[in-house]
Amino acid sequence: MSAPVDDDPVDVDALVDQVLGGRPRPVVWQRLDAAAAATAWAELDTWVRWLASRYSLDHREVPPCWFAHGHVVEELSALRTAHRASFDPAASPMGPVEWHQTLAAARGRLQLWCGRTGCRPGEHRPAAPPAWATDPMTTGYGDRFAAHLEADLSARDE
Repeated sequence: MSAPVDDDPVDVDALVDQVLGGRPRPVVWQRLDAAAAATAWAELDTWVRWLASRYSLDHREVPPCWFAHGHVVEELSALRTAHRASFDPAASPMGPVEWHQTLAAARGRLQLWCGRTGCRPGEHRPAAPPAWATDPMTTGYGDRFAAHLEADLSARDE
């Protein structure tokens, strides 16, 4: 019988690694400390450069400033996890085919998102998140959301 695991995130991560046998796990960027983020960034950068080279992806799918666009980082990070899982020795023999299906779907999303950024080689345009998401109280969003939440919860109590 193994020793009990407390709620320490390090212990939970160790237990997951033990159970999954080191299988690829998604990167949850907002939960990484500086050391883990440095490692994750380096690994993702190496993989993204490999991906762009291997599949001849241009700036319309992966702009050279990909790392400055959170939505592109999340997509590429998820894609890397899928690639690692698909080519894991314990993966299904269909893993590589499924990877290419995943890549095809992701390329469409990347084209859409990269088209919205307007970035081109040598020209980066910073992301412009909607004001309601970044400053909910100034835009009135916070008040509207609170009113909606109150109405929704009241309707559930009835």
